[in-house]
Amino acid sequence: MSTSSLPSAWETPHQFYLPLPFDLDSVETDFLLACSTTHLVLWYDSHLYVYSLPAFDLVHILSSEELSIPQSIKIYGTILVAKCENVNDVPDGFVGDCSLSFWDLSVGESLGTMILPVDVGVSTPETEVVEIEENGRLLREEWPKIPTVIICSPEGQFLRIYTLDHSMARNPQNNMTDNVQRSPAMFPSMLISPIHWAPCHASMGRTAVTGGFDASVRVWDIITGQCRLVLIGHRSGVMDVRLDKTRIYSLSSDDSARIWDRHGGDCLHTLDYAPVHAFSSLDITPSYLIITTFLMGGGCKISVWDPISGRLAYQIGNQTARCLGPIRGKDRTLVTWGVDGGSTSGSSTYWLRTWDIKSGNMLTSFPIVPDSGSLRFDSQGRFLMAVVKYDGEYLLEVWDFAPETR
Repeated sequence: MSTSSLPSAWETPHQFYLPLPFDLDSVETDFLLACSTTHLVLWYDSHLYVYSLPAFDLVHILSSEELSIPQSIKIYGTILVAKCENVNDVPDGFVGDCSLSFWDLSVGESLGTMILPVDVGVSTPETEVVEIEENGRLLREEWPKIPTVIICSPEGQFLRIYTLDHSMARNPQNNMTDNVQRSPAMFPSMLISPIHWAPCHASMGRTAVTGGFDASVRVWDIITGQCRLVLIGHRSGVMDVRLDKTRIYSLSSDDSARIWDRHGGDCLHTLDYAPVHAFSSLDITPSYLIITTFLMGGGCKISVWDPISGRLAYQIGNQTARCLGPIRGKDRTLVTWGVDGGSTSGSSTYWLRTWDIKSGNMLTSFPIVPDSGSLRFDSQGRFLMAVVKYDGEYLLEVWDFAPETR
């Protein structure tokens, strides 16, 4: 039998199950899931359960009072950032609105907690080669060299740039500056203030991009603190932004998205998508721009655009949720979760599906019958993961799309 006739990993991926390390009553119960190419993290009942990938070994169980009411967890490299409502006591004269807790997943250590007086957004710049001036010489090197976190506050109208310092975590001190209680592991390297009222931001290398309620998109140098570009063209507030090596992407409540030249600031394309007066968000892959519109009546519609030509490639409708999927070739895939309709017994079958990002063709389809209308799933690298219920027990179901696992 020739190897060409063997089923590919995308036709029949390796599939396995892991028991959850805690008792879950319902997927409606508060718990969170996040993954990277090296770690999977589950949050439940003030505990973080950390798995190493690709082995899926449970390597750490971390607990902290700061994780009592989390809003989100996200992994940046080996650093986990948990954004929580601040319900604990704070220093006299200090009112906290939210807290950010940082964890080094490689060693299972806390890097401290920041309490902030306003709600914030968080990003970590992806490394890229940038130009750095040093002793009068212009050098080209990868930046950031160490883990860097950018905090953007629309109400406070500031960007704060921090670097993670493990040595400071071993010598904790109470530091208070500008109404921010700093983590002992966070070293402040730049404050950019005031900026415009910016509900969204993204970062890469030494560049941060903010989208404002003033309908402008602004480009900041997070090393010097300078505003390099102000991009004008939207007619209403900017609700989401992204950037890659050559382009900036912005999504506005004026029912349009714009693609800008990252270095010159020219508007390359204006994308008009159907006005549905609902929330939308952006995602980018190495080759495509994805606009997901969450409809007022429930569900979402996914529009995939070619950023070079500015043309709509295709749309996928009638979905409940989505995320970027496992890598296939040089690009990501799409993962959607949606219902096809009721069965004769009156129950509905939901399908977790992967799609080829270039053609829009469906690659795989897995039936899942949840006990409610919710499903927690995520994907990174070669894996797709979801918390599912079989025979009355909740399990972590994993699909491995790596060819070597066949």
